[in-house]
Amino acid sequence: MNVKVELFGVPRARAGVSQVDLEFPDDQTSLGEVLTALVRMFPNLAGECILEAGLASGYTANRDGEAFVRDVGAKILDGQSLLIMSADAGG
Repeated sequence: MNVKVELFGVPRARAGVSQVDLEFPDDQTSLGEVLTALVRMFPNLAGECILEAGLASGYTANRDGEAFVRDVGAKILDGQSLLIMSADAGG
């Protein structure tokens, strides 16, 4: 399955990219698995943006522009997009 991840604000600056496509073996994954994959690809996200327990305080994720999610168990389905941003990225 494919998940498009877009990064805004501090996460974009720390990763050095605006978006990345991630592949997972099953037809769904979790926010926690997406965050783990992002830290593997972009170690600079660890600590400030992403903690072992999920998103750091002041950071959020939005699934398909419809719902904000912070629970690491939140399901992400094939083809969905996920926006990772600092709370102040929206202005």
